[in-house]
Amino acid sequence: MDGFVNVLKPTGMTSHDVVTWARKLFGQRKIGHTGTLDPGATGVLVLSLGRATRLSEYVLELSKSYRCEMVLGKTTDTGDAFGKVVEQKSVPEFSQEQLEEVFRKFKGNIKQVPPMTSAVKVGGKKLYQLAREGKTVARKERLVKIYSLDIVRMDNEAGITSITFDVSCSKGTYIRTLCHDIGQELGCGAFMKFLLRTTVGPFEIGAAFTLEELERCKGEPEQFLLPMDTAVSHWPKVKLTSEYFRRKLCNGNLIQSSGFVMDADHSQSGVRIYDHNDCFIAIGYVQTTPAGMQLKANKVFCHG
Repeated sequence: MDGFVNVLKPTGMTSHDVVTWARKLFGQRKIGHTGTLDPGATGVLVLSLGRATRLSEYVLELSKSYRCEMVLGKTTDTGDAFGKVVEQKSVPEFSQEQLEEVFRKFKGNIKQVPPMTSAVKVGGKKLYQLAREGKTVARKERLVKIYSLDIVRMDNEAGITSITFDVSCSKGTYIRTLCHDIGQELGCGAFMKFLLRTTVGPFEIGAAFTLEELERCKGEPEQFLLPMDTAVSHWPKVKLTSEYFRRKLCNGNLIQSSGFVMDADHSQSGVRIYDHNDCFIAIGYVQTTPAGMQLKANKVFCHG
């Protein structure tokens, strides 16, 4: 099978656990995931199967959206509910306007320090491996982008104050770090209690399959398998004009402008390429030369 599966990852499983499970279910070794989701988190986890694994890097680049609940008044060493409380403060009363003013500060381009529980490597070792050894090391700040950040509600039950919010962000954004930083700005600290990933680019939670659903329909992949070009559906489309040009492209040749048509501006970094029968066969780019436009494939999924 070649394509993507939009999985609704349950809590308690690592992203790699889901990949291992899928390999056994589908009897296919070439399966990977396209962006880690913490064991305690749930939501959209996109699996790539077969030749689609060659497009995983482009899914990793897609923006993501989450619904998160954070608890105010406590800071943990992991930034989430599974860590040890390292600081506790009383939570002042906040008006809706005050909260929104603080949240606005975290929209746009912001800098984050990756948490010690992340897979970022320092000195050849992943941070979470160092954390398991009881070590804490200095980490460089990273620039990420928060596209939207909206408060859903604020609750106060049994003396516990929590805020639920929706966030849309660039790749590499750590939501537990966002919770921590908002808590620091509020002056009382905070940790991430619950995290649900709702979208990864075009992959939405409403169309995600539970593991049980995948087990029931594993013999009918057309029910759950998404086409390979889903990963680059936002790129301009290029269509070859004949079988002759399909063979040329699949054999690594440049295609002159007479051999293809485009449906949009080619100024973006990449294009998705289809043959004359409208079958997705490659990704590449269009370049302008003195002789005119030329099409070049850099990943081909067909044979000449």
